[in-house]
Amino acid sequence: DPPATGAPVRVSVIQANLDLGSRWDPRFYGRNLRTYLELTDRALAATKPQLVVWPENAMTFFVDDEPAYRRTIASIIGASGAELIAGAPRFVHRHDPKYYNSAFLLSSHGEVLAHYDKVHLLPFSEYLPFARFDYIRRSFGRVRSFEPGAAVTLLPTVAGRAGVRSEEHTSELQSH
Repeated sequence: DPPATGAPVRVSVIQANLDLGSRWDPRFYGRNLRTYLELTDRALAATKPQLVVWPENAMTFFVDDEPAYRRTIASIIGASGAELIAGAPRFVHRHDPKYYNSAFLLSSHGEVLAHYDKVHLLPFSEYLPFARFDYIRRSFGRVRSFEPGAAVTLLPTVAGRAGVRSEEHTSELQSH
């Protein structure tokens, strides 16, 4: 749904050119954040967006569990008042964790406003369809395999309710 005012909302979409193989390497935990923050800082200065969108795997850390990283994000977007949609892993149940590939909506203060757990996972990259063959599991840093989300959830952004849609192995943002 569009915002009640019907006023246009400026959106910036940020895509970094990062090595896909290093995204989930524990040695690079959180390192991609610097690149996305630099690109976002430039976009904020040039176009003054109200909503910034990063891709599905932009944040290679657990957003809910890393207040220092959220404060770092807020240090860049805070003065602008912009919101951020970005992908990151999420977990529940610390002692017997379940991991989700999620999209988060963050306020300009770095507060998690909402999240969406991806419902349609990709075999072999987000889960192993043949779980008994543990030796071929892909490593996601601390994450071994993602669980599918329970339902499609729209994020309540300044641009209206927005969702992440997966179609033919690609992810894109669509505003409803």
